[in-house]
Amino acid sequence: MDSDKDGIGDNSDVDKDGDGVPNKKDRFPNNASEWKDSDHDGVGDNADHDRDGDGVPDKRDAFPDDPKEWRDRDHDGIGDNSDSDRDGDGVPNKKDAFPDNPKEWKDSDGDGIGDNSDPDRDGDGVRNKEDVLPDDPRGWRDLDKDGIPDRVDPDRDGDGVPNKKDPFPDDATKWKDLDHDGIEDSVDPDRDGDGVSNKKDVFPDNPKESADLDHDGIGNNADPDKDGDNVANTKDAFPENPYESQRKMDRDGDGIIDKKDVFPDDPKEWKDSDGDGIGDNSDAYPFNPNCHSKSLPCEKAPPKKLTPAVPKDPADLNMDPSRGLPVQGYDEYYPGHYGEHDDSTMTKDWMRERPKKGAGAAIRSICSRHPNNAWCKKVQR
Repeated sequence: MDSDKDGIGDNSDVDKDGDGVPNKKDRFPNNASEWKDSDHDGVGDNADHDRDGDGVPDKRDAFPDDPKEWRDRDHDGIGDNSDSDRDGDGVPNKKDAFPDNPKEWKDSDGDGIGDNSDPDRDGDGVRNKEDVLPDDPRGWRDLDKDGIPDRVDPDRDGDGVPNKKDPFPDDATKWKDLDHDGIEDSVDPDRDGDGVSNKKDVFPDNPKESADLDHDGIGNNADPDKDGDNVANTKDAFPENPYESQRKMDRDGDGIIDKKDVFPDDPKEWKDSDGDGIGDNSDAYPFNPNCHSKSLPCEKAPPKKLTPAVPKDPADLNMDPSRGLPVQGYDEYYPGHYGEHDDSTMTKDWMRERPKKGAGAAIRSICSRHPNNAWCKKVQR
């Protein structure tokens, strides 16, 4: 028998079906149209619709002769089963949330929709277009644009003041409100909220203080001596009047304390520039010790240098505790002669006092009424 009609009997013909494949390698040595059976299913590959036996018809099999491959999604010549990036999107299959979808590889919110097509990819409930931080599920707003969502940003307005200490945490231009009235201190007319405007408030940042009567830097409310008269408020009958507590120091009430008042009992006089015993306010010639009245002749010209009378508190003379000793002066009618004052020191009443007695007589008269006076005892030694 000569199946291939090549003139060589089949028994001695090395390729008896004449298909070009030696009998020893030909799965179908008697069938000239078949020689291979890749899937060993008894059907020659040429007639087999799935010659690699992978279950995928050859027409749909990208690798019809490879039973381990049948698809090549990215058309890179590597079957998907062995391709490390089978969708060819540049992301390895192991890291690709969608390894078979070249348009998707990540699913941030795990909702099964790839980030590229997900309208809210971070799943925070705010659409990507309206979300300043579309890839951060912690928040969607970033006021200071520092990349930290406002919900977790310790200083969301970025003004350098932590939210917990910032009365205006959403306004970078405001951060202080001392009186908590909702008005920022820089524009609040009364920033400490004590009812006194900043312009009139000595302590505009202290709601407990607004005035400083004695200008010592301590507010009146905390100052133990608010009028600064060296008398404690608790002992001061007039704690807000520095002059009232000094009334005993200014018994004629002319505003000049007795120690500086030449005429401490005369509210109209307090100075005697020429030392003639007549106050400057009543003296027609306040700088001439020899003249004091325009109606009387002026005997001598005033000296070049005048020695003003030195005020002495009569109480220092230890006379009458209720009044004190009046200041002595010259007699108006008899220049050069001492005159003893009576109980009043008004200069205009000197005409009623003892003229022309001389200093000795005046002293004796005074001391006869005040024998225990220290000054009298000293003079009488």
